Amino acid sequence: MPPVPAEAGAPATPEHSSPARAAGMEGRIAPEAVAVITLTYGDRSAMLAQMIRAVAADGVCDVLVLANGLAPGPAEKLARLADGLAAEGIRVHVHESPANLGSSAGYARLIAGTLALPGAGAAWFLDDDNVPRPGSLALLLDAQAATGGAVSGVRTDRYYLMETARTGRAEPPRPGEAFGIDLRAPFRRAWRKLRGRPPASPAAAVPIPRVPYGGLLVPRAQLRSIAPPRADFVIYGDDYDYSARLAAGGGLHLVGGALVDDLEASWNATKSAAAPAGGPRPKRMRRRGQAFRLATMKPDFRLYYSLRNALWLDRARLTPLSLPLFAVNVAGLVAMAAGQALV
Repeated sequence: MPPVPAEAGAPATPEHSSPARAAGMEGRIAPEAVAVITLTYGDRSAMLAQMIRAVAADGVCDVLVLANGLAPGPAEKLARLADGLAAEGIRVHVHESPANLGSSAGYARLIAGTLALPGAGAAWFLDDDNVPRPGSLALLLDAQAATGGAVSGVRTDRYYLMETARTGRAEPPRPGEAFGIDLRAPFRRAWRKLRGRPPASPAAAVPIPRVPYGGLLVPRAQLRSIAPPRADFVIYGDDYDYSARLAAGGGLHLVGGALVDDLEASWNATKSAAAPAGGPRPKRMRRRGQAFRLATMKPDFRLYYSLRNALWLDRARLTPLSLPLFAVNVAGLVAMAAGQALV
């Protein structure tokens, strides 16, 4: 993730009524009507180029990139990359920000840019080091036409997304959970072990309550009807808040066949190894929960925003009956962090 961002308000999303480019049969959005939106920081043009060429191979023509507080050298590299891709017929629209806006205000700005782009029928959110596997966009567009709402690919380094795609069932966050800790979880796992692992029952599209940004495709109607990511989140958790609002306001489905790999290991990946592109799925995936990551993080801005935003999301699900459990789960995180400090 980016260096310490400057807190900034999200720009207002303009209302544009430009029709989407020609759609396929039954209202299916055409690949060339999809605008990829991504944030980049530091010096990551090489990875960004791989991502852009991967989506272009699936038919994308427009990529909106927010240069999130780039230094002069990386900014020049990005400009040269955009010029080179233009010669290949790929339109890279660079939006510059002198300060790092973080992910929430950054994506809000790119959503506004998508709505201002003539003919854009959907925004496809991707990290600058995400590489969708060939054919992923077609699967997403098929599922979007069938469901009518937002859809998401499967990040191969996220255990819960891979498992949701495998079983065809998504587990929603439960009231009383705190930072990924839930004292009821061991009992649920023991019960599932007694019953046996749920059989594989993949579906083309599985309803899911929330997803990360990477792989999320949002049609124009939802871009306009759902408020953009909250600027006050700055980073971390803003993707869950935004995608949960998409799920509640038009629908959100996970498309199991649309796999998205990461060129760089994510700091918050939830399984030990991602399946390589075109390779077999690992036999065992080790879950590494949110609580473990929080308890072992360095005390910097990442930890601050992770804790603050996770607390807001967890509190929003609280009920009077779940409050005592929530307090105990918070104490569990404190104990876990203290134990790590002694190691």
